[in-house]
Amino acid sequence: MREWLELSVSVPNANAECVESFLLDYGAPGLITEDGERATVIRSYWTECAPLAELERFCTDLGFWQVTRYSTVQVADENWADNWRMHFQPTAVGDQLWVCPPWASSPKDRISIVINPGMAFGTGQHATTRGCLSLIERRVLEKGQMSRALDVGTGSGILAIALAKLGTTHVSAADIDPCARHAATDNCIANAVVDTVHIIEEWLPVGNSYDLIVANLFAGLLVEMSEDLSLSLTNRGALVCSGFLAGDEEMVQQSLERHGLKVCARIIDDGWVTLLAERIQ
Repeated sequence: MREWLELSVSVPNANAECVESFLLDYGAPGLITEDGERATVIRSYWTECAPLAELERFCTDLGFWQVTRYSTVQVADENWADNWRMHFQPTAVGDQLWVCPPWASSPKDRISIVINPGMAFGTGQHATTRGCLSLIERRVLEKGQMSRALDVGTGSGILAIALAKLGTTHVSAADIDPCARHAATDNCIANAVVDTVHIIEEWLPVGNSYDLIVANLFAGLLVEMSEDLSLSLTNRGALVCSGFLAGDEEMVQQSLERHGLKVCARIIDDGWVTLLAERIQ
């Protein structure tokens, strides 16, 4: 009988929804939640390793890891795999994009991005992923197809695949997590973009290299990386960034502006912010 790894996380009630979204978008095929007086227990299920390091970074960045408790245990197969279909429904994003799992059909008037939910962040269900997709599409519609783009922390590869399908000639997709690189490679094969999207382990800043960089990370990381991201853009190149809540927007925007990036578009979805900033110097 197949076994699953059950990750049980106890978080303050106010933070439960964002943790649920994180776990689902990272690939959990099923969740069970139990609401308590002060804390919510969220149980998620994984075929291999649970994303504990990623969850710690996520909760730390939002300021509540110190009050978060977790445990893991192996459990017998309870048909959790069937829940993939319940949790991952096709999602229309922007004017052209359609994010769907392999078992769903795609409308002929949209550009389909087929993502197999698994052990990597980015299924189109989370507000930050939707925001990045929308602003990528907007940038392409306004400026036309691009030669070179970079997706930092690619996860499932969804943003890199979108860039390729919107006409970008060469897309670098970087992730230090080998599970993410494996998932991204599989998704690139499913979307027939392996000749365009190049999966890499590490991204090193290179001056004036990219027309567009996408970074769906965390507020602290974006602040830390702002200078390198800016320097790696061509003149008038653009950065699409997300992964932070409205309370951190001012801090992120100020860091971008210090390094020559002017915010020219903004999306807020369920409290999560996505920015498009253009390099002006």
